[in-house]
Amino acid sequence: LQFWKSLFFWFIFAGLIIGVGFISGIIPAWIQANFKPTDALKGGLIKHAGGMKLRKILLTIQFIATITLITCTLIVYLQIHYLQSMDKGFERKNILSIWSPNSQIENTGKITQTKSFISEVQKIPGIMSACATEVIPGIAIPLRMPNIYRAELPPVEKYTFNDTKIDDNYFKTFGIHLLAGQNFSSNDTLNKNSVILNVSAIKILGFKTPEEALGNNLIINIYKKPFQITGVVNDYSHSWSGKGNEPIMFSYSYSWFRDVGHYSIRFEEHADKKVIINKVSKLWTSFYPNDPFDYIMADEYYNLQYASLFRFNKCFILFSLLAIFISGMGLIGYCNYSTILKRKEIALRKTMGATNGLIMLVLYKDYIKTFILSAVIGIITSEYFKVLLLENYPNKVTISPFFYFIPLFVILILILLTISYQVVKASMEPPLKALQYE
Repeated sequence: LQFWKSLFFWFIFAGLIIGVGFISGIIPAWIQANFKPTDALKGGLIKHAGGMKLRKILLTIQFIATITLITCTLIVYLQIHYLQSMDKGFERKNILSIWSPNSQIENTGKITQTKSFISEVQKIPGIMSACATEVIPGIAIPLRMPNIYRAELPPVEKYTFNDTKIDDNYFKTFGIHLLAGQNFSSNDTLNKNSVILNVSAIKILGFKTPEEALGNNLIINIYKKPFQITGVVNDYSHSWSGKGNEPIMFSYSYSWFRDVGHYSIRFEEHADKKVIINKVSKLWTSFYPNDPFDYIMADEYYNLQYASLFRFNKCFILFSLLAIFISGMGLIGYCNYSTILKRKEIALRKTMGATNGLIMLVLYKDYIKTFILSAVIGIITSEYFKVLLLENYPNKVTISPFFYFIPLFVILILILLTISYQVVKASMEPPLKALQYE
């Protein structure tokens, strides 16, 4: 979705709208400026072949724009729904997340008090697990650790991993599966110089399986010492499911980036949410009386990252409705104009006994070529914009070929309703009135 942020895109888009609007307005003015008063006094109509061609061209452009906008709107909606419904690789429901207390930023007893709070909160009935971490899923990992390489290999290739600090309950709280090795211990000394990687990280390092990576050492230039890989966890969508899985290195620590972290508390599904929050709030007050109990549900926080996509989709919906309205007005104008030009033909056919259905088929011939041309070009442009819309998403929704029939069906219904109205209107007019000037 990066192209819509481009000034060039909006310049072209605005130019097309203004250009088509200008041409649509200038044609009627030009025709009126060149009419013959004698024709007007006879009740006739100015017939300009060039004017009809331009009207058909403008109508075709309107149909193409409508087809493209409707298709893009549906694609964005389906992509958002797909990202929200796909497996994220972790649990985020029934998890209460609290911002770490500011009073602990420079407190020397921070680690002891944090561990004590986590221990006490897990004693509350209905609480399954609790952890204290640097970030939670939905918040981008702030630290990227560069110059990482395998200790047993020459440092020819060095990699950059996302580096985040967690405790021994993080994987359990968020339901992240340990594929191989062991989790961090609650004993700080046992976690010294050990790291846990996700699957994407070990693949970058050249390991084929999680088991193969266990026990190997990594060199991180900034620390000038080796770190042992003690565990491997599954990939999960930490930032959001629109991005690909990035390499993550987990280390055990309560020294968080910018000294701000999160306490996450997972409770049982059948537990009363309000009762849990009330009990945690009271415990919080007893531990941190000078800090506000600022919490949010983990799933709600994770879904906030879709807000920009929802706004983007709303813009497409508004443009699509506007395009349908403009196309409808253009179709009504064109249909009314062409029907008036053919009013004598319609009158003669009615005199000869033609039914409304036959007259409708005659009028349809004027639109079938325009509709087919608009459909072909509209599908091509829709496919082009689909590629632009989804190019930055590793996880893309699958679009069925039948999907493109939806906007075509909308345009077809618009044509049917408009022509049906004109046929009914023409059928109510006495044939003699249309032929009185012949």
